[in-house]
Amino acid sequence: MKTTFPIVALVLILIGGVAAGQERVREITVPSASTAPLIDGTMSESVWNKAARIQLGRCAGVNAPVVPTFSTMVLLLWDAQYLYVGFKCNDKDIWSTYDKRDMPLWEEEVVEVYLDPLGKGEHYKEFEVNPLGALMDLDIPRAVDGNPGDWKPSARWNSRGIRWKTRVLGTLNKRDDRDTGWVVEMAIPLRECAPTGAGVRVGDIWRAQFFRIDRKTLGDANAEFLTWSPTDVFHRPERFGIIRFGAGVGKWR
Repeated sequence: MKTTFPIVALVLILIGGVAAGQERVREITVPSASTAPLIDGTMSESVWNKAARIQLGRCAGVNAPVVPTFSTMVLLLWDAQYLYVGFKCNDKDIWSTYDKRDMPLWEEEVVEVYLDPLGKGEHYKEFEVNPLGALMDLDIPRAVDGNPGDWKPSARWNSRGIRWKTRVLGTLNKRDDRDTGWVVEMAIPLRECAPTGAGVRVGDIWRAQFFRIDRKTLGDANAEFLTWSPTDVFHRPERFGIIRFGAGVGKWR
């Protein structure tokens, strides 16, 4: 069973964004992995050299500089079981305090993945990881005008089989020194996201979004919100980008 949404809908998405005066949503082909990477926070396996690569930019409409203070690279691979996502976050001051699953990680420093297999904005999945290695995973029924509603019911869903690991290049929560950055690796089970637990095949298309929040303090109003596909708020599924499950070697986008 194909888990793509109709090609007509894809065309309308691309045309609609331009017609509304917005930037076109981003697109990328994610290559298949010849071997599964080890989820250890190092991203040292050669298979990552073939990954699709995304550079996160500013989240439009949010108080942040046009050019991000620190760079954020996202690497993508997939196989029959998992979507592999790697974040490389440059950061001079790495911190976080939330250390348990399904805490409100977005209030501090965090990276986020959003996946919407059918492209309808219904029951899309969100995955967050912070520098301490805490995970938040949510099943969001629907967002209304960028508002996903109460997050606590959505957090009752737990992705079975998800694997993740964080590595800090510096000293976590030591605010008076200079760090280098932090790395996150995730192996997200495809069947946990796909409708009816269907598998994924080459050529399938999903909607997806990738974010990073960089803050100086808890709830910092001057935080930087970085995104892949241009949007004004986080929970805007119609502005999610398009990922195609392909074969071969990924390219920069």
